[in-house]
Amino acid sequence: MPRLNKAKRAARSRAAALRGRAARKPAPTTPRRAAPTPPRRPARTRKPAPTTPHRPAPTTPRRRPLPGPASTPRRPPPGALRVQSCLGCIKSALAGRSSGECHDSATGGSRCWRCSSGHSCLPLPPVAVVYARRLVAALVAEDERAAS
Repeated sequence: MPRLNKAKRAARSRAAALRGRAARKPAPTTPRRAAPTPPRRPARTRKPAPTTPHRPAPTTPRRRPLPGPASTPRRPPPGALRVQSCLGCIKSALAGRSSGECHDSATGGSRCWRCSSGHSCLPLPPVAVVYARRLVAALVAEDERAAS
């Protein structure tokens, strides 16, 4: 029989006792003694740390002012309207978050205004261009009707 570690041996003996059989090895009746410990050396006395003059603690803690509306970063306004919307703007329109119109970013770059906050600005697949234009036209017409 393979040699088992202590935990497995204990588990087997408990299981055998629960089944009503006698365990293979009885529990030891005498407690085991701990190994003798080496004598301790006397503790060394430490020199006290040099005292340095320090500033008294402030009576009230300093708090940083909360950022107000003037200090929050604002996005630049959208630029010129693009001829063809990107995939992100069309997905946004399908989710109901925008009208689907795609604007250039005022700061420049190749991404549109909506995608300039970190999203990838991907062109529409050629198959979806016709349907996307119809969707944008319908959403813009619906916005104009709701505004009037």
